[in-house]
Amino acid sequence: MHRHVAEGRADQVLERRAKYGPPDGAAFPTFLRFIILEVISDPTVIDSAKLAHWEHDLGVSNTKYAAVAPRNSIIARRAMGQDAGASEKVMVLYPFFPSHLALPAKAGEHVWAMFEHPDAKVNELGYWFCRIVQPSFVEDVNYTHADRQFDGSFLPGLSDIFEGKANPRYEFPNGAVDTDTGTGERYTAGGTTSLPDGAKAYDRLLQDTDAAKTTQFEPVPRFRKRPADVAFEGSNNTLIVLGTDRTGPIASYTTDPSQGQVPAAVPEDAVGPGTGAVGVIAGRGQTPVTAGKSEQNSLGRSELGKARPDLVAKEGDIDLVNDRSSAFVYQKTKPDTNYKISAVVKAHTSTSPIDDSNGEAAIVIKTDKVRFVARQDVVILVNGASEKNPDGTVKDPGDNIDVSKCASIVIRANGDIVFTPSSTGLIRLGGDDATLSPLCTRVGNTPGMAGPVQPPSPIIDSMGGSQGGSDGLNGTFPTRVLLK
Repeated sequence: MHRHVAEGRADQVLERRAKYGPPDGAAFPTFLRFIILEVISDPTVIDSAKLAHWEHDLGVSNTKYAAVAPRNSIIARRAMGQDAGASEKVMVLYPFFPSHLALPAKAGEHVWAMFEHPDAKVNELGYWFCRIVQPSFVEDVNYTHADRQFDGSFLPGLSDIFEGKANPRYEFPNGAVDTDTGTGERYTAGGTTSLPDGAKAYDRLLQDTDAAKTTQFEPVPRFRKRPADVAFEGSNNTLIVLGTDRTGPIASYTTDPSQGQVPAAVPEDAVGPGTGAVGVIAGRGQTPVTAGKSEQNSLGRSELGKARPDLVAKEGDIDLVNDRSSAFVYQKTKPDTNYKISAVVKAHTSTSPIDDSNGEAAIVIKTDKVRFVARQDVVILVNGASEKNPDGTVKDPGDNIDVSKCASIVIRANGDIVFTPSSTGLIRLGGDDATLSPLCTRVGNTPGMAGPVQPPSPIIDSMGGSQGGSDGLNGTFPTRVLLK
């Protein structure tokens, strides 16, 4: 069998694995590569049976720490290579970061771990830091299988990559996998395994562990942040980004003969200072343009395609129209234009169109359904008394706000809903062009009155013609309400 390709791949693996352990004479603490076997997400389920299972079935060497392990601790073992062999101890590792920050941990993923002194890695306590970042054709926020970096199906020649001829195999090998050039057989190169439990070691971790049973595996489109952004991305298509006003890609690109694709310009919505934005998004990639490609892996699950032919130009970009749910706090934006609701806003404000062309501070929430639940009052207040200084800052009125210039909607804990316009405003029911004034009967002094309202006496006109009864009342027109 022609295994020269695999032998070369095995050499690469062994060379890489030689770097996993600390060099001779290295000072501690240092980082070592560990593979997660189990995650302790809920310490309340730890009992004598669980501890016995970990000690006897998994071979945990420091169970005294497992009994009091904090949440997000892991059970892990060294990746085989250099001074880590099949007899390496399985250990409980506590999180490196305090409970204020809990990073994702999934069975089968490779993480960095550190120890305070050399003896600690034998039977004492270590701390896992974070998942190890892998090449782009392996890296995945939902699940990253590190040993794919040595899989020849993901590593064809450059011409095959860019011509779309690559044929990646979305499997979970234990070590370097390559294909025999004569028979087409795929196999694991000797001496390259990272776990001692055979070719299907990772398959078992991804199906049989408590951690796998409580992990949602799914395709998650990649988010590309601008260089100055801070982004926090969850494992299941959730994102918090502290950046600038943005409606889509990082930038527009053009082709340079010597540099390839280079940014032609930052999109217009983000040009200039003063456009800082904080976004919380759940559910990007809802259209074929932004979803990215998905692949079926060897466990029958759908995952994000990561080989070069699977890359999509706008995959994971912010889409203010189609993203499932988003909430943005903008320092300056064009809310009606960017969210494509200008026509709707104009139709509902026909007597006073809103112009956002110069940009304004805004908070925009977009989703399918919105629920506000308050245990006390809800107050929606428009402070029409706000005034600006010549430099654009808002004047501080102190305690002397002119309430006559404010409008509000108040939902009280007693069940009342109160609409209050400003002294020059009106309550318009049915549309901005409401012009009808209803004829009403005065109920009397209503503040604090509990509902429902009892039917008042009927209205009659001044000539004695009955408008609904004959009790001598002429009726009253409201001065602050118009109907359509």
